[in-house]
Amino acid sequence: MELVRNGGRAVNSRQAVLLIVFFTACATASPPGPTPVQVPVDISGVIRDTEGRPVSGAQVYVIGMPEKTVSDDDGSYLLSVTQPRMVGPTAVRSSHPGHFPEEALMMLGCHWLVWSPGEEPECPVTVDFVFRSAELQTSVVDVCRVSGQLMSAVDGTPVRGQVMIPGAGIGAVTDEQGRYSLDLAAGLLELEASSLGAYPHRRLLWVSCQYPEVGPTLDFTLYPAVIQ
Repeated sequence: MELVRNGGRAVNSRQAVLLIVFFTACATASPPGPTPVQVPVDISGVIRDTEGRPVSGAQVYVIGMPEKTVSDDDGSYLLSVTQPRMVGPTAVRSSHPGHFPEEALMMLGCHWLVWSPGEEPECPVTVDFVFRSAELQTSVVDVCRVSGQLMSAVDGTPVRGQVMIPGAGIGAVTDEQGRYSLDLAAGLLELEASSLGAYPHRRLLWVSCQYPEVGPTLDFTLYPAVIQ
């Protein structure tokens, strides 16, 4: 059996091979990365229609997650989900028969919190929805003026930004009070509001009116983007 010198100590060829494999594996192995922590997140809010009346029986869920809930008689809901601590923006969606679905893109609560091992972090998130009727009304004119306002989801203050039709190159910049107006063709359209430092918000709108200057109103609520 062939002997190999190792620091003055003789080892056989089989031991030498095992040592080479061992040290190669140690040199190439990647250090263990952080394991995503499963954190419970409670999402709550109130669902109303455009007249301020509570909407009961509306379904609320996070896209890509199995948990779902429905709103109570007073329009309130509570949805508890569990997800890794470090993830990207998450879409919370609500739907109800006879209304356009609503969706809010945001970060769920615990991503910017730091806690000690063994603690049970609380991650409440509040998302309110305003449902608009999906009843399709015939427009008397071909072009209607759509107007509205961009507001912060944190404190309700006006947000400067822009409102666009995705992919169409049609849009408008808001004024200092977050207000905008667009002359749009009648029909079902999707509008997207965006602002620096906030997640974009898309909403469906059935554009119809009897007079070109008096069209539907569509407001947007923008959630601040969290930088990981």
